[in-house]
Amino acid sequence: MFDPAEDGKADPDDLSGGRRAPRRFIGWQTFFDFGDGEVKPNKRLDTNISSPLMTLPHAAIVRFGKGQGPTALPQRTLLRHLTWELPSGQAIAKAMRADVLNPADLAELRQYSLGLERDTPLWYYVLKEAELVEVLAIEASRNQTITESEFQTAE
Repeated sequence: MFDPAEDGKADPDDLSGGRRAPRRFIGWQTFFDFGDGEVKPNKRLDTNISSPLMTLPHAAIVRFGKGQGPTALPQRTLLRHLTWELPSGQAIAKAMRADVLNPADLAELRQYSLGLERDTPLWYYVLKEAELVEVLAIEASRNQTITESEFQTAE
């Protein structure tokens, strides 16, 4: 994910940043089924954080500000949330007139006794919502089949 040997390269092969080379593109056929058998299932979106994101390399951090600060991405994200006074996930959902997650959906946050299950940092809320929506979509898809023509009509 982060390779010190890639630091300073114009088009690094890791996630430390840099300019995207023309050779890099999004292969949409890996995300959507165009009938060619190339679609590949991707990892779930959820609130689990990959281990490498808990210890970001200093080279990836320093270029985006003064000093190094925390190396754990969740900690950095929470600090940004506080620094920029971002609204909670619930506030954004209400503003969008979307269904708001119930505090029970965010029960794991109660352990901190900060009311986070009712006033959830936006980044965590988005990940939790994606996790729950995916579970609901999987459950719903077990009970119905959508034909290709129905899918195209929905587009």
